[in-house]
Amino acid sequence: MRMVSFDQSDLLTYSVMPSRLHVFTRPCLYFLALLFLSGSAPVFGNELSANAAASLKKVTISKPSESVHGMNSKKTEATFLVEVIRDMQGLKKGLSHRESMPERSGMLFVLDASQEHAFWMKGMRFPLDIIFIGTHLQITEILENLQPCKQCPLYIPKEQPAYVLEINAGLARKFGLSIGDAMVLEK
Repeated sequence: MRMVSFDQSDLLTYSVMPSRLHVFTRPCLYFLALLFLSGSAPVFGNELSANAAASLKKVTISKPSESVHGMNSKKTEATFLVEVIRDMQGLKKGLSHRESMPERSGMLFVLDASQEHAFWMKGMRFPLDIIFIGTHLQITEILENLQPCKQCPLYIPKEQPAYVLEINAGLARKFGLSIGDAMVLEK
C-alpha cells in the first residue's frame, strides 16, 4: 500500500464519500497523478526494501487484562517482524508490487501525527489489514481485508495516526486485535 501526506494549509477540494468527508490538497492531487503515471520499480516475492535488514523490528500488539490481584497486566495477542519505514521514498512505495509477505511479517510506517495521511491499494498484489495506531501507541482504527485494485479508493483514517501497521489480510481478526490494544515496538 502507498501513503500520501499533506498539510491542511494546502486545501484545494473536498469530496463527499458515503461515510465521511475526504479532503484533497493540491500536493496530494499532484502526487496521486504522479503515482498513476509513473508507478514504481517492481519488488518480487518476499524481498525487502533497501536497507530493510537494518530496520526489521519486532512489534507486539497486546490487550489489557486484569490479573488475579486486581493489577493491570498485558497479555500478548500477536507479534510480527516488521519492516520499519521512516523515509518518504519508503512511505510512497510501501508494500506495492510485492508478490506476498510471510504471515507473521508486516510493514510499520512511522508518521508525522500532525499531518493527515491517506492510503490506497494501488500496485498491491495481495490483500491487507491496516491498523492505525495513535501517539499513545494504542490502536485507533482497523481496516480489514483491503483488496488489490485498479481503480483504488483512498483510505483516510478517522484520527491522525503516529504509526500504521500493515499485515496480511485476516490476521487482525485471527489474533483478535481491537481498538484500544497497545503496540510495543522493540528498540
